[in-house]
Amino acid sequence: MDLTTWRAARRETKILPSGLAVTLQRVDLQTLLFEGKIPKPLLGLIRDLAEGQAELDFSDTASIVTNAEKLPELLELFNVVAKAAVVEPPLADVADTDHLAAGELSLSDRQEIFTWAAQGAQAIAPFPESAGGSSDPGRDGAAVSPASERVGGDR
Repeated sequence: MDLTTWRAARRETKILPSGLAVTLQRVDLQTLLFEGKIPKPLLGLIRDLAEGQAELDFSDTASIVTNAEKLPELLELFNVVAKAAVVEPPLADVADTDHLAAGELSLSDRQEIFTWAAQGAQAIAPFPESAGGSSDPGRDGAAVSPASERVGGDR
């Protein structure tokens, strides 16, 4: 696969809830974390999203009030992901004739970008327990298999 095809497979043009057409590319939250693009104060929020302890529903006033204390952190996370995901029009910190500023996007636009680009918090969610195995991490050694025994004279 050549570079143009590879990039095209990761991108999609979407109409945001505000009516603005944008070209988005998929974003990997783990990569953003490793690259240091997600500020450390947001790590707890990301963990909560991955574990299902934080909601991304801001469809009505009651949902916004319920999530009010997390809203500034969510907006910051949405902005980080939007800056990495929006290809066209170019996103910048300050708007000008050629660039859109994240602050110009509505909350629903930013949420839409986050959900599509990062596939929500599922992009960093841990393996589900339903996949089998124990939820015990084996720190006390109970879930650790015994050492294998050598058979024959192989060294």
